This record gives sequence, C-alpha cells and structure tokens, in this order.
Amino acid sequence: MLDEAVRELRDEVKEEEEPATEVNLPLNAYIPDFYIGDETSKLLTYKRLSKIRNVEELTDMQEELKDRYGPIPGPLTNLLQIIGLKIMLTRMRMKRLEYTGTRSSYM
Repeated sequence: MLDEAVRELRDEVKEEEEPATEVNLPLNAYIPDFYIGDETSKLLTYKRLSKIRNVEELTDMQEELKDRYGPIPGPLTNLLQIIGLKIMLTRMRMKRLEYTGTRSSYM
C-alpha cells in the first residue's frame, strides 16, 4: 500500500515537471471583449486556462464559461481546442507543433 502511494506521488510530480507542448497555429484564439468585458475577469480566466492540465478540467471550464457568459464564440472555441490539443500532445511527449502556412479565410 505504501509502495502504491509513493508511485502515485512520483507520477504526479512527473506530470507537474513535464513542460507543456508549444503549439503555434495561425488561428484567432482569444477571449473577445464582447464575451468577457471586464479586464480583471478576462485576465483571471486566461490564468485559469493556462493551468488546465487534463481534459476533465478543460470540460469543466467550458461548461463554466457557457453557464456564466453564454455561448462560446469562435475565437474562444479555438483557444479551448488548442488547450485540448496541447494536453494530448504533452501526454505524447511532443515538444512542439507549428504550422507555418497561410491562414485560411474561414479561421
């Protein structure tokens, strides 16, 4: 039982020490002013988004945003999808994903 607890703690430390994958995509990915107008609330939301480390936290955050501010606009949807992609790529131990092509008109 003690061995199992020690293994779990080591796994948690490894996850925290793992640097997040860098994702650079030509997408509009931000919180629009019309969605969260208060700058303090917006900065706190960005801070919370930056700390998300698993899909469950991401899903909870999406639901909270919908409940609090209404339907999620496109640029914020892009940001949330990028966070989900970073979570997946970090678990795969990928260090970086970058797209250097041109931006499409529908993004």
